[in-house]
Amino acid sequence: MKNYVISFFLMFFVLILSLFISAIIGMVYFKVDLSDPTSPKNFMQDDYTKIDSSPILDMDGYMVIIDKNGKIVNKQGQVAAPFDKDKISIADISTLINYSEKESNFVLDVRKKNFPYVYRTAYNHKNDFLMVIGIPSKKYTELEIAPKRLTVKQFILISFSIFMLFFLLVFYLYSRITSSYFLTPLKILTHGAKKLATGNYSTRINLTSKNEFKNLGDAFNIMASKIEEETNLREKSEESRKRLILDISHDLKTPLASVLGYSDYLIQNPDLPKEDVIKYLSVIKRNSERSNNLILDLFDYSKLDSWNFTLSKEKEDICEFLREFIASYIPRLEENGFEYDFDIPEKEIPLLFDRKNLDRALGNIVINSTKYNPNGTLLKISCFEKNNYLNIIIEDNGVGIPKNEAQSMFDPFTRGDKSRTSENTGTGLGLAITKTIITKHNGTITLESELNKGCKFIIKLPLNNLKKKYNLKPFNMNLI
Repeated sequence: MKNYVISFFLMFFVLILSLFISAIIGMVYFKVDLSDPTSPKNFMQDDYTKIDSSPILDMDGYMVIIDKNGKIVNKQGQVAAPFDKDKISIADISTLINYSEKESNFVLDVRKKNFPYVYRTAYNHKNDFLMVIGIPSKKYTELEIAPKRLTVKQFILISFSIFMLFFLLVFYLYSRITSSYFLTPLKILTHGAKKLATGNYSTRINLTSKNEFKNLGDAFNIMASKIEEETNLREKSEESRKRLILDISHDLKTPLASVLGYSDYLIQNPDLPKEDVIKYLSVIKRNSERSNNLILDLFDYSKLDSWNFTLSKEKEDICEFLREFIASYIPRLEENGFEYDFDIPEKEIPLLFDRKNLDRALGNIVINSTKYNPNGTLLKISCFEKNNYLNIIIEDNGVGIPKNEAQSMFDPFTRGDKSRTSENTGTGLGLAITKTIITKHNGTITLESELNKGCKFIIKLPLNNLKKKYNLKPFNMNLI
């Protein structure tokens, strides 16, 4: 827009300058006189006795002054009819005035009718008199034609030539000046595109201009950012896939090695005492179960993480669901010597969720807490509404994990103690499954933890606006 405005004003300036120069050339070089030497306004005076009519008299013309009564009060030069009398009629004066109003056609009218004189009139309103100038037709025609050595066609041609000359000159200078505004951004964009094509996805361009190139540069940066993000995600996904394969291989290797080793030992020693056989078979069973659990969890994780998996959501009271969930895990908490404190609202909070999968997501957190924390650990579960989200908090005061490892706990095959021995019976997929389920619910889950200060899981699920009535019974557990 800025360039268009500047171009408009430049062209307007060139046009005016060309016309001005053409007029100067016409008046100076071709002696075109734009003034009218026979105009009565050039001679008019309030005192008609002081009027200098010599230029008219030099052309063999004359001048008369007529008062408001039609009386001719002053004559200068060789006066011709109808002004050779002492008085003139209003009709004759009107005819002369009408001719003066048709000034453009006046000379032609004179030629057609062979009028000997061309009449020019002017009225003095202050002293109420009319001045009439009579100029011989031949002299007037010569006066009108002689100075015009430049025709209209020639003037237009000269004006157009001067305009084109200035236009080309200004266009060349302006294009040289403004080309940098176009070429510089194009060079920057081209250089950035070449770097991007070579795989440098961190390439960004910085254009200071505030025109369409700035918008193009911003679009380029957004595109580069998206490509870099997708590339990083793809690389991260590939690394996760490779690490997943290694972790699966590692976690299956130990129990399967035990199964194969003890099975081979039993086959080679059929006469072992019954007690030893039972002991070895128990080891085989335990490791087989561990391998089976790993395979089942891996299957579930892959199924939940696939793009085409959908939850079976139903609108239910989340508070009632949490009460039932807590009740099902109290025996396990007591069996592991845990203390517990639950704070669930007594009111109903409708929520669209998958009961089976959400139960598993929360259950993985509780099971991990009971598995890795000692007797006497306090487990708290609470929920509340905030900013159109349902917040579910599950926390304990157990051993915790280092703060810098908190978020990595949701990655597959990550355990708080970083061990991969047969003593650790977890598959390392529990929290990964939990995060996947929460994400499928359009929610988020974060972990706050420090070593020896316990773990705090914060789950946020979006609430919907639909309300549904439930017959709820008050429920409040506060048992420590």
